[in-house]
Amino acid sequence: MTPPANETTWAKLERRVSWRLGADVHNAERIRRRLQDLQARQHGIDRALTSYRTLDHFNDVTELRIRTDFIALPKNRDARTPVPPTDHDALTAARRSDRASRPPLTRLSAIPGSRALPTYLTMLAVAHYRPDAGGTKYINDRPNSALNPAYPSWLELSGLYQRIDHGLTPTVRTRRHRRAINAALANLDEHNLIALTGVPGAAGRYDQFRLLSDNGREGDYTVPGERTPGRSAIRLPAQFFTRGWHLVLTPSEIAMLLALIDWTGYLSRAPRATSHENSVGMPEVVRWRRYGLSREAYASVRMLELFNLVTVTEPMPFRALTPQTPREDIDPAPAEDATPAREENQRETLRLTYDAENAFSASSPFDRPAFDVVTEVLGPLSYALDEATLRSLP
Repeated sequence: MTPPANETTWAKLERRVSWRLGADVHNAERIRRRLQDLQARQHGIDRALTSYRTLDHFNDVTELRIRTDFIALPKNRDARTPVPPTDHDALTAARRSDRASRPPLTRLSAIPGSRALPTYLTMLAVAHYRPDAGGTKYINDRPNSALNPAYPSWLELSGLYQRIDHGLTPTVRTRRHRRAINAALANLDEHNLIALTGVPGAAGRYDQFRLLSDNGREGDYTVPGERTPGRSAIRLPAQFFTRGWHLVLTPSEIAMLLALIDWTGYLSRAPRATSHENSVGMPEVVRWRRYGLSREAYASVRMLELFNLVTVTEPMPFRALTPQTPREDIDPAPAEDATPAREENQRETLRLTYDAENAFSASSPFDRPAFDVVTEVLGPLSYALDEATLRSLP
């Protein structure tokens, strides 16, 4: 390959290639860690899926309804104010303000390492399987971590169960179980999605908690009725729950998927006169002001495409954005400081398609075992040649 006449251009190109190769190696390592985590949790996920069959009306529920106020803000928040990347105190304050002003969905998805989001989605789904579901207050009478095959605990339903092996004694497992479910419940209590009824610091603090509304306004949770208008709740096929997608997708992927479903429904109710009638764009102003989606969450739409849950149409074929690219690799700027102009960089927004009709059809992409689909896709992506190896190839 002949270098460009302009050596500065060549140097930039080499830096870009080096960055891309480094990003690929980093991405592969992240995916390997994700695969290891999934494999470690496989028994817990399998136990959860088995436990769902003990629920009343397991074969009768066809859809789950989640209030839009859980996913999107009722009123768009103000535009993001640019912060100098060198002002660390201002950046910290801006990130804290950003997360506090998000809707419940993206507040939960932003908690590092937390299982609060899949645990809360489990609770919402379980409430749909009551005989009197729809419009009546949900009364929580399940144990948090006590193991009972006939009446599974929240720990089991949420995929947090650990079996005894590799030297894990029953006593140690019990402690780990209690710690795992309590950590998720503590996050949910902090964000006003459950209310703890026990005395702080006392035994049983987390038992018999109240499930609060998914609108984040602290009232008791009720299942949205079947006639709830589309502007008030999105609809998911029941297989999203029964096949374990909420336990296998990352919090960022869940947030992106639910936001896309909501945005698609929102635009379908408005007059549209574009050449993309079956797809939607989610520009930064929408992601930031309506949903509080981070750029990492937005990038995860590429993974959702690989899982065949959505379709992505790239209007700029040479855009450098790979399926597994984390937000730090898209833009090396600090986590939440990008301005709309900087993020979009005058580029055309991806066109995204969520096929609601197909999602509820006999060939629904959700009617596949989530664990098998995701691990099969991630396997080949977990390998990457490092830069030195690539440079040595003929």
